[in-house]
Amino acid sequence: MSSISEVMKEMNQIVLELKLLNEKVRQLRSRKKELETKVIEYLEETETPGLKYHDLIVLKAESTSKKPKTKKDKDNALVNTLQELGIADTKKAVDAVKKALSGQEEVITKLKFKTSVPEIF
Repeated sequence: MSSISEVMKEMNQIVLELKLLNEKVRQLRSRKKELETKVIEYLEETETPGLKYHDLIVLKAESTSKKPKTKKDKDNALVNTLQELGIADTKKAVDAVKKALSGQEEVITKLKFKTSVPEIF
């Protein structure tokens, strides 16, 4: 079996590589979004529904999405809905609903990583 120093060395390398990969993915997603905006602008200027580039076909489509509510907004919406339904003690009802929706608490052992050397990233 490997010594703990070998295990820690490998884990450190993996953590550092994951940080680098996450940063690279973040940059690529940002660039992809910029390019998508340019393609959408082009399609709107030319009034075409899509285009073909080699084997890639791109079609402009519209969809709807809902932005997530903050915790405070969710609580307020729940209180308002319960009041509209005629429930008198909305605070108690909200607490009961939250308790019913939450899972059972369990203890999980995990590691936290802190570096003693300043990062150069």
